[in-house]
Amino acid sequence: MPRGLSMPSGIFSRRIFRAAWEPLDSFLADPAVRNGIKFALAGTIALFFALLIRLDEPTWAVTTAFVLSTPKFVGAIAEKTVLRIVGAFCGAVIGYLITGSLQQNPVLFLAAMGGLVATTTALYGGTLAPYGFRQCGYTATLVATQGLMNPAFSWHVGLARCEEICLGIIVTMIVTTTVWPRYARKEFSDEVRGTLLILGRLFRQRADGFLSGGAGEVPDVLGTIGGRLAKLRKMIRLGSMESTGFRRRKPRVDAVVAQLGVLSTSLSNFGRTLPAESRLREYIEAEITALHEAMAKTIEALADPAADDASRRASLDRTADCLRSYESRLLAFRLDGLGENLPVDESLEHAGYALSVHEIFDSLSELATLLPAVDDGQAESFPLIRFEKFTLPDGGWIRAGIRGGLAVAAGLLLLDWLHPPGGDLLVVGTYLFTAFSLENTDRKGDLGVFNVLVCTVLACIVFFLFLLVAAPMMSSYAVLNILLGTSLFFTGYLLEKGVIRSFATLVSLLMCVILVGLNAQRPVGFQDIAGPVMCLVLAATLSALMRRLIWPALPQNELRDRLSELLGLLEETASSPDRSLPIPERARVALAAADAQVLVGVLEGKTLTREEAEQLRTYIHCLARLGGHLMFSTGGDRMPPEAADLYRDHRSRLLLSISRQLHAQRIAIEKPGTVVDTAPLPDARSWTPQCRVLIRGAGLDVMTNSACLGLLYRHEQSAIAADLASRTAAGIPWKDHLADRIL
Repeated sequence: MPRGLSMPSGIFSRRIFRAAWEPLDSFLADPAVRNGIKFALAGTIALFFALLIRLDEPTWAVTTAFVLSTPKFVGAIAEKTVLRIVGAFCGAVIGYLITGSLQQNPVLFLAAMGGLVATTTALYGGTLAPYGFRQCGYTATLVATQGLMNPAFSWHVGLARCEEICLGIIVTMIVTTTVWPRYARKEFSDEVRGTLLILGRLFRQRADGFLSGGAGEVPDVLGTIGGRLAKLRKMIRLGSMESTGFRRRKPRVDAVVAQLGVLSTSLSNFGRTLPAESRLREYIEAEITALHEAMAKTIEALADPAADDASRRASLDRTADCLRSYESRLLAFRLDGLGENLPVDESLEHAGYALSVHEIFDSLSELATLLPAVDDGQAESFPLIRFEKFTLPDGGWIRAGIRGGLAVAAGLLLLDWLHPPGGDLLVVGTYLFTAFSLENTDRKGDLGVFNVLVCTVLACIVFFLFLLVAAPMMSSYAVLNILLGTSLFFTGYLLEKGVIRSFATLVSLLMCVILVGLNAQRPVGFQDIAGPVMCLVLAATLSALMRRLIWPALPQNELRDRLSELLGLLEETASSPDRSLPIPERARVALAAADAQVLVGVLEGKTLTREEAEQLRTYIHCLARLGGHLMFSTGGDRMPPEAADLYRDHRSRLLLSISRQLHAQRIAIEKPGTVVDTAPLPDARSWTPQCRVLIRGAGLDVMTNSACLGLLYRHEQSAIAADLASRTAAGIPWKDHLADRIL
């Protein structure tokens, strides 16, 4: 700048503002930071208005804000607003009636409360207004707990509960819909595109290897795809529970995940390699290279959020043109008489490759049709509540309901016996920790619950010491709001980061209840602090005992169920070779295998050593490969009459033997100790060469000929995968791998 001139003050101010704003903007762009801020705003504003209008129990307004802030999506608030009010009203009335009429008869009182909690918890796992049932059971438990010592007072508890809930609902609705609102379809769409990017990377690796001779498996990428498919399924479940708008599009999003599963299976079946000295390679290498590049760009276009429907369709059309060029070149290769002396193995493997690229193209075409429907109107207003058709909850939620009912009964007995200060936390905490353990997102279930108990006790000790120091300062509302806002911010932040899970979230919730309850406008004694904290420890201890002694939900059991489901699907497919599998059933094979891989990762380092986990991964991978070949080799008979009899006879023998092996493996998993059948399968290579000669002499067009040869290749690969799976299963000590561990 020339001497004597100064920078205009406006420009200087803007630069200072920009320099200060950019780091702040980067900080606020973090979804975890945003979630923490929303938690803190909802809780502190709810507490402010509860104190301003002098409601009896400000803690309940904070609790409502906390619970309603936990779901991510805007649609959840619209639905939970009504269901929470209705559920709270019904729970307050039922809790008052049970307490007022049965409190003098302990057996009937405990039976009624346990039955109510068991029923509402089980129905929370159903489809009809699940959150309303949860709120009903929770409110009834709180009313019964606080009215236990004075049954006539329970009506006041129910009324106060409804007032505080309404305040918490209004505050949370305003915060959630105005401060960085999140929508289920938007985040689902982003996750789908992330999965497509990984699939595109996998495709490029397999495609490059097909011509370079290194098209082996890519276990790390395949494992990542399995985890992402499992995450997408979880997002569908949670999004459907939380958002009515998302639930209306559930068939579409289910179809998207199904196609992703089928696409990943097709990529796994991609041809091994095309030898460098092959005459076929010399003839069609340029067309194959162009086809691979077009398919990779199509996958990238589908994954690109900036791409519109027209650009996706244009990319898909270019892929279709490349596929037709490849088919034309393959026809020319045959018409020139160059395929007569092609080695049998090379001919069959390339036919399998041709089937795979057609399957991949079909999946991409379906995804191009489905994705615009999923993306359309991502930001929507509140949908009207639409109750789903009632269906019974699954066995897991029924068992969770019974455990929750027993936990509440046990908590009420302890409360009546000990009469501790803050005793409502003992019953409510036991109920929440026990009844809703199935909501854990880390798939660990009740595994290591006593380890979690130790961590909870240590956290409570630290919290207790903190309260001893902070309690005198909490007579100031400013200090109270700072402490509450800070704790809520870190809870929301860590919850979004995945550092804490459902159990830790509930512990944090009850700690916030204790914190707000110690608003020291009166002298706070040692017992006022020690009592609630001790009740929290007792609740966690009682819950841990209930969860481990009564129907523990363990990932070992879930892994057994997923493997049994996968083997059952494959067995059914092998036993019905003439039935063409629809897309959802094909996707179930891929998704069951993906779930099993995720569960093995959960168990690794806990109940499984690294070597044992790798052994299970190898087995699951063999089953996934077998499923990929079986799924695409069933259906209508495409063989020419000249080869049909030979093909059907040997195919039936092979698939019957595979079905028997799969059945034996399923029994060995469901009943550990059963011997796995490792009898050798019929050698597919003993009849496929003869069948190949008959097919080539039938005068079929080039693509029909390739499809028939591809079926032979698939049956050969099915036999190889089934044999390897059988031998691997025979070496797995299922009783040890799926055993329960207390810690």
